[in-house]
Amino acid sequence: MRRTALQALLVLVSVVFVTLPALAQGHDEAVDGDLSGNPAAPTPLAVVPGSNVVKGTVVDPADTRDYLTFTIPAGGSLSALILLEYIDIPSGDNGDIGYHAIDAGPTSVIPSTGTMNAFLGGSHTASFPAPWDLLPALSLAQSNGTGFSLPLGPGTYTYVMQQTADETIGYTYDFIIDDSWTDEGCALSGVAGDPLLDATGFLVSGELNTLSLSQAAPNALTGLFVALSSTPVAFKGGTLKPFPFLIEPVSLPTNAAGAVTLPFITPAGLPPGTELWMQWAIQDGAAVKNVALSNAVKGTAG
Repeated sequence: MRRTALQALLVLVSVVFVTLPALAQGHDEAVDGDLSGNPAAPTPLAVVPGSNVVKGTVVDPADTRDYLTFTIPAGGSLSALILLEYIDIPSGDNGDIGYHAIDAGPTSVIPSTGTMNAFLGGSHTASFPAPWDLLPALSLAQSNGTGFSLPLGPGTYTYVMQQTADETIGYTYDFIIDDSWTDEGCALSGVAGDPLLDATGFLVSGELNTLSLSQAAPNALTGLFVALSSTPVAFKGGTLKPFPFLIEPVSLPTNAAGAVTLPFITPAGLPPGTELWMQWAIQDGAAVKNVALSNAVKGTAG
């Protein structure tokens, strides 16, 4: 099964070279509609790696609470919950203190004295200096809850924002989702400096991943090296981390901006914990031996 899944993955990486539309991120009540006030039916939020901005309003008693639910895939985590704005909309002044909480599962409860320990973590929120990471306070259950470790790992969660004062609070939060990939360094400079390889996505069956090379020589031939482990070797005056190679390098040209975008879907059957190392080599007359290297990236299957 492992070999079949890896072969399918390599076929995808070898032949897919297309441009995909950007994924929708976050929720803006002014554009996407009012977030649910029902703890039994929160608004679903499809999170993507990186930034997921949620913008809304709460006011008692007309719209006291906003509930949303989201699922972090295997291999991902919630690493930060950044407060970007918290104001009294009519005046533009700092808003009154509110309350927010994270609960495990696809539904939640109304925050109250009787439910205070039903949440993973809850805390008061206010007009802290933005940007401000609210996740550590939630993890410590500063205002009730059981507490949780950081970052918050894979699973389905429900988030609630509450304002029980007669004040229309406008809030903007950014849910920062880390994915399956890490930057492992070892770039070798070329005509535009260090070529940058950015990998995003979840190495989970059916999930979209994207390799994005930038800051490379324009209209240049490249080779994408792929390995299941890293025993670094010297290469063209730099260091190649994906070694021993799983396949021959995948050859693709950069565009006029010195970029390549390579999306692929994680195939079924990739065993959890499988490592996937990738690094790009680019023909570049300004490099030490006419070949520049991107940083290496490592993905870990969930």
